[in-house]
Amino acid sequence: MTLFSCYVDVPTFVRGAMGVETASLLGGNSVLASAAAQGATSLAVAEGTGFAAGMGWVLDGPNSELITIASVSGGALTLSGGTQAAHGAGVCVATGGASGSLAEALVRASAWVEGYCGHGRPGNASDPMLFALSRSERYRLPGAHATLDPAGVLTVRPLHFPVQTVSALTLDWGLGQTWTLDVTQVEMLETARSFDVPPPLPVTGTTGFTGLPGGWPRAWSDIALSRSGPLWVALTYTGGLTAGALPYDFVQAVSWVACHLLGYRENPTGAAQRRLGKKALVSRLRGDPSDESLLLLDAKRALAGYRNQPF
Repeated sequence: MTLFSCYVDVPTFVRGAMGVETASLLGGNSVLASAAAQGATSLAVAEGTGFAAGMGWVLDGPNSELITIASVSGGALTLSGGTQAAHGAGVCVATGGASGSLAEALVRASAWVEGYCGHGRPGNASDPMLFALSRSERYRLPGAHATLDPAGVLTVRPLHFPVQTVSALTLDWGLGQTWTLDVTQVEMLETARSFDVPPPLPVTGTTGFTGLPGGWPRAWSDIALSRSGPLWVALTYTGGLTAGALPYDFVQAVSWVACHLLGYRENPTGAAQRRLGKKALVSRLRGDPSDESLLLLDAKRALAGYRNQPF
């Protein structure tokens, strides 16, 4: 199953009055008139004008997907294969136009934003999606994502934020020794990038630590000062942005990145300045050494608060 993340659909982009010509980038442009189950081989759209056999997109947040339309009859789109996810009524469906595909540009812009924000792990095991999901992660303590302060407060910064809930939290001592922490004692910080765990009591039934008085550490400082071996923090939590309730500045940033990508239609070399007869195109401020368009610079400023940076 290949699903894509898309943080801005066609109606949202157009409503934003981005000033970008979109007519040549859209063939069919409508929304689902009724919900479609996973594996559906036909889609009912509110308006079938402009749709034709070929490739198209269903832009549905974390469940966006590429579809192949076999035939069109009114508002009924027959697909050459079943959908990979279920989609609700009102979800955007669009195909490309004579000069490209706006829907695909929005998917590509979303992927660029995911890479820039840097949530998830690098490499093949990456989970860069910025939408909220339940995830399980494991960190070395102390390390880039888990620290212990002198007061004995454990601070954990997961790979995905904002952190919404923590459902499980375990300290792994190694050699089969674990300490399950009470997640009801978790203190969420205002930024929701990280959370604190005060010096806790163990949950009933967990394994005590050998070599410590009473089998349990009095405080986190006992753990930090112990020479028994390395420690890991394992957690299960829900973190990320809520689909359907994305912040306006984030949506604006994705739209700016899409405009930047679409700008290559007129400026395919990415030059700072181009002159075509009496028309002059200036892509960057005079003296700007960054080699980035103004749109991309605006997007990066808007995304500064969404970037994942370790301690």
